[in-house]
Amino acid sequence: MARGDWYVDAKEIQQRMIISKSFFYDHIRNDPRMIAIERKISKNFVRYPTEKAKEICEEILMELSQ
Repeated sequence: MARGDWYVDAKEIQQRMIISKSFFYDHIRNDPRMIAIERKISKNFVRYPTEKAKEICEEILMELSQ
């Protein structure tokens, strides 16, 4: 199993969801649910568990669409 199957970073989430960097940081990255699941690798590098991040991103987008 590849490393990317377990964790994704901000850039990979942006590419998979086809969203801009500013939208990601304004609406998804700063959400308390995403902050709660982040795994800091270094000061400037954060990864997220893939399945949890996917579920949370879907929830956030549903909330924004209403």
